[in-house]
Amino acid sequence: KPWEPIAAYLNSIPEFTVAVLIEDQTPGGPFFDAIAGKAELKRFNPLSGAQLAEWVRTRISAAHGKINEPALIELMRRVGGNLFTMTGEIQKLVAYAGSQTITREDIVALVPDTQESSIFNLVDAILDYRADFAENILAEFLERGESPVYLLTMILRQASFIVRARDLMDRKLPRPQIQGRLGLSDFPFRKTLEQAERYSLPRMKQFYRQLLETDMAIKTGKFSGEFALNILIAELARR
Repeated sequence: KPWEPIAAYLNSIPEFTVAVLIEDQTPGGPFFDAIAGKAELKRFNPLSGAQLAEWVRTRISAAHGKINEPALIELMRRVGGNLFTMTGEIQKLVAYAGSQTITREDIVALVPDTQESSIFNLVDAILDYRADFAENILAEFLERGESPVYLLTMILRQASFIVRARDLMDRKLPRPQIQGRLGLSDFPFRKTLEQAERYSLPRMKQFYRQLLETDMAIKTGKFSGEFALNILIAELARR
């Protein structure tokens, strides 16, 4: 059994040595049974909601900074529960704001929208038939506590932008006019144009139709949100 040499080694290491195993799943099974005498299990569940908000407020206060509520909400939306990334963003924001209160405008100007980038990656993975990658991105969203309905709304929103951008490009409108009609800032506009150029209109129509069917299945109670999204990826992201 491949785990037996590892278990034997961990059980033989001296007391002054600390070995750390990081697992995404709750530990169990014969491997963990074999090292139970030496192992100490600690849970570090991802922070979200009020717990994450309190964590961010505490870190900003400790850095002698101030943040208002709209800025806090936007910062949490953009970064999520990745505390390593959040720490770096807090340091940058406090240094930028100085003695002033951090505002939502500061967040928009300085903090990359990692959730928006992840939505682009999820859409690309589905449309490129990379099912495993799409499933991993979805799992990361759900582990951070994102609502399946919110995720589906964001995917639908991006699919709509891609179809509209493709139509405007086919009509030979200049890029500044396309951007104005879509109402997108520079980064999401560039990503949307890239996607509009890569994917055919028939593929996008199939994608959009199944998104609407998934939306209907959730709203009518036919499937739970998480189950419906997994079915969507299984149907769209596999050839």
